Amino acid sequence: MKWVSECFPDATRYEKQHCTNKFSGKVRSKASNESCFELTVEEAPNDDDDWKGISGMPVFVGRRILGIVQSVPPNFTGGTLHATPTWKLLEDTAFHKVIGHDGQTALAKKIKDKLVKVLRRSPSVVNALIDQEQIDIDNDIKNLKGEQQIERLAEQLLLLKTDTCAVIEALYRAHCSLCEEWDDESSEQSAKAAEILVNAAQFIVPAVYDYGVIQWTRSQQDTSLVPLPVHIKTSAEIIMAGVDGRETRLRHRKSEKDYPEGEFSLPQIPECGIDPGNVVAREAQRDHLDRKFNPIVEVDVSRRLFDDYLEVTYYQPESGAPKRTREERIELTAGALERRRRLKGQTFYMLFYLPQDTGEQYAIRSLVQALKKDYPAIMFLSLDLTSEQEKLDQDLVYPFCCMLPMMGPETPDTAPKLLPSLQEKPSSMSTQRFKIALSFPGEYRDFVKQIATRLADQVGRDQVLYDEYYEAEFARPDLDTYLQRLYHDESELIAVFLCADYERKDWCGLEWRAIRDLIKKRQVSTVMPLRFDNTEIPGLFSTDGYVWIGGRSPQEIADLILQRLQINAGSPPPSSPPSPPKLSVPPPHALETWREKLNQFEDDLAITADSARKFELRKLIEEAKAKIRELGG
Repeated sequence: MKWVSECFPDATRYEKQHCTNKFSGKVRSKASNESCFELTVEEAPNDDDDWKGISGMPVFVGRRILGIVQSVPPNFTGGTLHATPTWKLLEDTAFHKVIGHDGQTALAKKIKDKLVKVLRRSPSVVNALIDQEQIDIDNDIKNLKGEQQIERLAEQLLLLKTDTCAVIEALYRAHCSLCEEWDDESSEQSAKAAEILVNAAQFIVPAVYDYGVIQWTRSQQDTSLVPLPVHIKTSAEIIMAGVDGRETRLRHRKSEKDYPEGEFSLPQIPECGIDPGNVVAREAQRDHLDRKFNPIVEVDVSRRLFDDYLEVTYYQPESGAPKRTREERIELTAGALERRRRLKGQTFYMLFYLPQDTGEQYAIRSLVQALKKDYPAIMFLSLDLTSEQEKLDQDLVYPFCCMLPMMGPETPDTAPKLLPSLQEKPSSMSTQRFKIALSFPGEYRDFVKQIATRLADQVGRDQVLYDEYYEAEFARPDLDTYLQRLYHDESELIAVFLCADYERKDWCGLEWRAIRDLIKKRQVSTVMPLRFDNTEIPGLFSTDGYVWIGGRSPQEIADLILQRLQINAGSPPPSSPPSPPKLSVPPPHALETWREKLNQFEDDLAITADSARKFELRKLIEEAKAKIRELGG
C-alpha cells in the first residue's frame, strides 16, 4: 500500500512562515506479533533540516490513519521508518482517554438498551444480522438463545471495530434477505421484520459512525458556523443523531435517487426566505430606489422571514395573551428550542453550501452570526463542496438510504390535522373544489407560503388553492380564464392579500376581476381582504373591513382565515378571547407620521457626511422603527 504524510519540521518554529514537508512511500508488513511496521520512503525533502519534526507524524493510507511514525534519531535521513500501528495505540489507556474513546463506549451503552428493545420484536432480524459476513460477529453468539443472544448481538454491533461502510452494507444485505423471503403466506411477517431492521439501523448507524467527527461537532455547540466534513444532508443527520445520542430521524425519500434530510434540519431556501444571493434584497432595494431615490437601503427580509418561520413552528402563544414585541417573540421562540434540546436531546440545525463568491459568503456568515446570537440552541452547519467528499458520502449512505421507505406521489410526511369543526362537515355538503383560495403578489410569496402550509395541515392540501400545489395542472395555454373560474366558482373562501404590488400585477388583476364579480353579486362572505399596506384598490372603499397584517406571524394570519372558514360554515367562532380588532380599521395617523419621519431620517442619512450626525440619525431611525412596530406597522 502507498502511504503519504506531511509534517512541520522543527526548524520552522522560529520562522513566521509555517510550511509543511511532504513524505510518501510504501508500507511493509511485519510479523503479526510485532508492535510496529516499516515504511519505505520514496518521496521526501532534500534538506536535512526538513526531516526534523518527523517523529509522531501520522501515516495516511487513503483517508485513514494507519499509524504514527516512531521517534527517529537526530539528523536521520534514512530510507526506512518504523511506525506504531493504530490498533497498538488504542490499547494504551491514556491514549484511549485522550481521543475520547471512553465517551464512545458510554454512548454505545446508552444506545444499546434502545436497540435491544427493537431487536426483541423480531427473531428474524436477529438471525439475518448474525448471518452477514461483512461484520465480524463472534461465533459464540450464534450458539446463544433468546435474551442473552440479543444482548450480546446489540453490544457487538455497537462496539464493532469493523469499518462503518461494512456495517451499513451488512444492514442493507440483511434487509434484502428479509425482503426476498416475502411470499403469499409470510409477506406481512417479512415486511414487518424488514421495517424493524430499518428501525434498528437508525440506532446502529450513528453509533458506529466516525466518533472523532461526532465528538468534535458536539464540542462546537457555541460556534456560529460549524464546517462538517460531509457533503450529503443524510450524512449530516447521521452526525447530528450521534451528537444527540439518538436514532436518525429522516424525512421520507421522494425517489430512488433521493438522499433525505433529517427531521430536525430547518428549511433554508426558499422556505424560510434565506437569501444568500440577495435576490429578494436586491428587488426590495430597486423598488425602494424607484420610490425614494435613496442609494442606501437597509433590508432584513431574510431574517424576518426566518424569525416568522421559527415562531410559527416552535412557539405557540397562549390564547388571549397580550401581543408580544418582535424581540420578545424571538426570545420566547429561542426558549422553546432550548427546552427541546435540553430535555429531549433534539438539536435543531440548518445546513449551508457556502457560495464561492466572497461577498455572498460574507453575507451568509453575518446572517448566521446574528441568528446564532438569538437562537443559541440551533446549530448552523456548512457542508463540504468537493466532489471527492460527495462520492465518499454516497458510497457510505446509499445502502442505508435504499432501506428507507419512499413517500408516495401525494403522501405528505405527516397526516393533515383538521380543526374539529371542519372535520365534522362532510365534504359532500359542498360542491366547490377548494375550501380556501389564496390571491397574492409574488413579492410576498415566502410569507404566504407559510400560511398555505399551515392551512394545508388543517384542511388538507387538496383543499387549498395555492399555485405551487398545482404546477402540472396550471401548465396550460388558457390559464387566465381557468384561474378566474377556480376563484369565482370553485372556492368557498378567497383570502386576498392586498398591497401596492397586488394593484399593479397582471395576474393579480385577473384574479381580482373574478373577486369583484363576487362582491357585485353580494357574495361578500366568500371574500376576506388582508392588507400589507394602505394602497387604494379599485372596488374597495374606506368602509370595507379587512385584516391589517402588520407585524403578525403567518401562523396568526392562517388561524384568522381558518376562523373565518368556520364562521362561514355556520360554526361559532372560538370561545377564547380573540385578538383585539384593531386591524379592521386603517392604521392610526400616528403610524403615518412615524413612517414619514423614518423616510426623512433615511434620506438625511444618505446625504450627510458628518459622522456625529450619522450616529444621531441611526439612533433616530431605530427609534422610529420601534414606534412603527409598536403601532402595528
